[in-house]
Amino acid sequence: MKYSLMSAAVAAGAFFCPQLAHADCTFRYQSKLAEIAGEAKLEMASRTAQNIADQLASGLGESKSSKAVTIKAGYAISAAGGLAQDAYSETVRSFFTCAREKLQADPVKVKALDNAEKDFILTLDRYFDIGRWQPENTEERDAIRDQLAEEIAGIPHFSAAEIDKILPNPNFDTVKITTLLANASIPGVNLEACGGFMTRSMRKIDPSILAKLGTIRATVLTFLTGDQSSAKLDLWIFAGSQMSRQMTASQVEERIPAVTPALVKCVQDQAKDLQDALVKSETPQQQSPQPAANAA
Repeated sequence: MKYSLMSAAVAAGAFFCPQLAHADCTFRYQSKLAEIAGEAKLEMASRTAQNIADQLASGLGESKSSKAVTIKAGYAISAAGGLAQDAYSETVRSFFTCAREKLQADPVKVKALDNAEKDFILTLDRYFDIGRWQPENTEERDAIRDQLAEEIAGIPHFSAAEIDKILPNPNFDTVKITTLLANASIPGVNLEACGGFMTRSMRKIDPSILAKLGTIRATVLTFLTGDQSSAKLDLWIFAGSQMSRQMTASQVEERIPAVTPALVKCVQDQAKDLQDALVKSETPQQQSPQPAANAA
């Protein structure tokens, strides 16, 4: 789950992220739910642990004894927003890849699909931007609303019947993936350690943020048939409804009555273990070299 690379990829014109460079017409969020749940849980846990470790260390300061510290669930915005950005963008790419396969004999239409995909992904990237959903950034959210008010329909490159025919209609089991995400474990990392901070904190991240995967097809269809303004409005309404819940959750404060240096170190170590596991999961596995054949 490397959605942190998305902005750079779009800016560079490489609308496929590195891990999706060879994407095909498949939908992982339909068929590989357990694998995805594990990836997502690790990504969210890593972000959460680092945020909590920083807050506890800052609250304790130089104190060598026990001290009460209050922390906020700001990580809920980062974790949920990143998960949504990754899931919906990957699904969008799969739809466009399927469409390209069906229209590969028509280079003009393939080019139109390429341009539309870049625009769609960039729109998702903006709407789920973590900074935009910080509670204090009302002006950034208002700016999107103002842009949408001035948005006009684009030129249709495809008919609704044509797009409806070439786009697959996957059945996303969002109930199952939400359940898997909530219950997934992370090999080698005990989330119950350190007084159970991680387990309690992860509950503040709403896994139902993936519940609208099934609506992406209709939005892509609307976008490709020229009504980009309606498609973008639908995306914004969806992003707003999802992220507003996380923004509310991020304001919840938890008072920890007895924070000690030992507890801070425990959480910091847990954050490091999670980050190491995340880096390992994102590093391509090298195959062992095969022994050279004996010379004849």
